Amino acid sequence: MPAIFIEENKAVVHHFFEQVWNTGNLLAASRYLSVGYLEHSPLPGQIPGFEGAKQVMAMFFGAFPDLKFEFENLDADGERVFVQCILTGTHMGTFLGTQPTGRLVNVRENHIYRLRTERIVEHWGGRDNLSALMEQLCSVPAPELGRLVYAQLA
Repeated sequence: MPAIFIEENKAVVHHFFEQVWNTGNLLAASRYLSVGYLEHSPLPGQIPGFEGAKQVMAMFFGAFPDLKFEFENLDADGERVFVQCILTGTHMGTFLGTQPTGRLVNVRENHIYRLRTERIVEHWGGRDNLSALMEQLCSVPAPELGRLVYAQLA
């Protein structure tokens, strides 16, 4: 893939974070996610596809009104864009059944996005991201949290 397409893909993902995640603008998601969007790392209870992605974003925006992602690394290889970032926010709304704690969270995350024709068509994210976030909210030790999360999925 020519370098120009790789740079364009990186720019799409960068703008997706800046214009959707970092502003809480759910309406802007349709500019970046394809209609056939596929989530490989769904949250418990997440419905499939584009609507599921919007569901998760709305949950995050409601739970963390000051949500921000700061890039540590943004790289690409062909259609795939790799993101290493830090999520910060204050837990002010219900998140996965956890009532607001007022706690500030700080979670290092890794994401992989696959793009086609300047749209995100697939996403992979680590389960450890969710464990780290929930541990900060609930003060639940990570091994116990893993059992709780996977019990919700069953």
